[in-house]
Amino acid sequence: QNVSKRLRQRDMEPLSAWALDWGVVLAEGLQLSEDTIGDWSLSITEPTESGSPILTVPSHLILSSKVEDDAYLPYYNEQDMRNVHVWMELEMGPSSSFQQKYLPEFMLIYKLIREVYLGENSRWNAWWQSLPTSFSTGLYLDDVERNLVERMAPEYVGALELQYEAFLGLLIKMMASHEQGKTNV
Repeated sequence: QNVSKRLRQRDMEPLSAWALDWGVVLAEGLQLSEDTIGDWSLSITEPTESGSPILTVPSHLILSSKVEDDAYLPYYNEQDMRNVHVWMELEMGPSSSFQQKYLPEFMLIYKLIREVYLGENSRWNAWWQSLPTSFSTGLYLDDVERNLVERMAPEYVGALELQYEAFLGLLIKMMASHEQGKTNV
């Protein structure tokens, strides 16, 4: 019941308005719908031809690890993103398999953190505000869940821990470097 209450407190109207204001196009009859337990999904109330697009999201709203053309002035520009990318490459070690495997994910996580830090100035602020305030993922397993997953997929849990520790270490280095004035990331 507590989960249901938390989900019902999510205000989805600002998300709808934000999406339309930023150019998201919905097919006729596509709408946000709340289910019986208070979660949200998309539903369509009009007949739609198979293969027809029902939702079009402009490329400028897709948050990705891509650096090219990534700017949101006055908060950051493409060169800022290039600097972060180069810094991460250097810190992870040139041409390392670890860098090749995780650098795109780390860039995306960095961008997410940066946007959350921008708060109301973030172009995604309405979206952030619509997200649930609690959820369960592999990174946040409780003791019982972790024990069960470790028995069934120990390599998976080990890989998550390695990735988490690597990004956390990189983030700590980035913050220390910024505080010392060595980088503007």
